[in-house]
Amino acid sequence: MSTEAEMHDQFVERFEFPGYYGRNWDALYECLTDLSWTPAEAYIMDVAHSSRLLWRQRQSIGLLLDVLSSAGEAWALPESRGWPVDERKVPFHVVLHDSELAEKELMNLYSSFGVPLSILSPV
Repeated sequence: MSTEAEMHDQFVERFEFPGYYGRNWDALYECLTDLSWTPAEAYIMDVAHSSRLLWRQRQSIGLLLDVLSSAGEAWALPESRGWPVDERKVPFHVVLHDSELAEKELMNLYSSFGVPLSILSPV
């Protein structure tokens, strides 16, 4: 996913986005906070080699992280999207990892974008 176009292709493939997906940031958020075509008890997006994520369009990484963070918040607080108050909360998590970077390097890479990050260490 080195460019926005490749990123959208991957989301379409991996999350089986519907044909009406608009391939833009608003459409990405809308589809990630719906996913009614692929219901699950939880959603976990695993991004390997994440230091290469959008490396050809680095200015877009902040937008992607913001969309992913906002989607996670929407799933955690269904009422924030206007869904019924009794709508169940569904975990939506994104795991960014890269075997070529130390934990500190990975945190430094993404911490400047202002989204909540945490490190999960191997047990």
